[in-house]
Amino acid sequence: MAADPIRVVLAGYGHLGRELAAGIEKDPGFTVVGVTRRSVDSPTITLPSGRSVPLAADLAPLLTETQAHVLLDATTAEAAAENARIALTHGIPPVIATTGLSAAAIETIEQLCAERGLGAAIVPNFALGAAVLLHLARVAAQHFDWAEIIELHHEKKADAPSGTSLHIAREMVEWRGRDFERAETAKFTLDDVRAGQQGGVGIHSVRLPGFVAHQEVIFGGLGQTLTLRHDSTSRESFLPGALISLRYVLTSTGVTVGLDKVLGLE
Repeated sequence: MAADPIRVVLAGYGHLGRELAAGIEKDPGFTVVGVTRRSVDSPTITLPSGRSVPLAADLAPLLTETQAHVLLDATTAEAAAENARIALTHGIPPVIATTGLSAAAIETIEQLCAERGLGAAIVPNFALGAAVLLHLARVAAQHFDWAEIIELHHEKKADAPSGTSLHIAREMVEWRGRDFERAETAKFTLDDVRAGQQGGVGIHSVRLPGFVAHQEVIFGGLGQTLTLRHDSTSRESFLPGALISLRYVLTSTGVTVGLDKVLGLE
């Protein structure tokens, strides 16, 4: 007999939330049982599959009503921190799909996980290729002294640089054990053309219609360059990693940060 599907409450129903809902509904191992968002004009919402589920602004009663197994949060950092607290208090592990959680928020989540014996996953980028890119960038960082990152996203992305590119740069510096070399520019004919930098790694942010999420890491050495690049051409690329994370968090304990950690790429 087939196991009952994993019951998912989805917090946040923007572009990413709708894409995740559509993909989750296609997998027989999962079912979306409720949606929460700030604006509510109806007691139910119709999912891309055509099925209607409860819609609420208040997460706590929705988790109880739907008998959820896991929370998938696609909101903002501030909202996700509070939603994770509510979910863990109700004995439900959260998967958080956002960047920018404060150290204090993560510490609170860690404490609740320890108290409840539950897991939580903070996965800012669900793309499997992005996780592999991070892993390879860590390896390459130990063998090159120069590196820059170009990240390209759609024109409506609010933050720059992307959380993924900033995380990659920080991990590269940590695994290298020291800052990268960085050339100084003697003369600027246009302000800010050298981009921001993290530990010597220059990060350039491109915002244009037509892009979804793209990360390019370029390493430079004597007579050679090494380029690692990952492209998400649609938000469908986030679904496999999201499903893996939802399964993972049901049996993990403590806080896991990053899809690479979920996949064991360390």
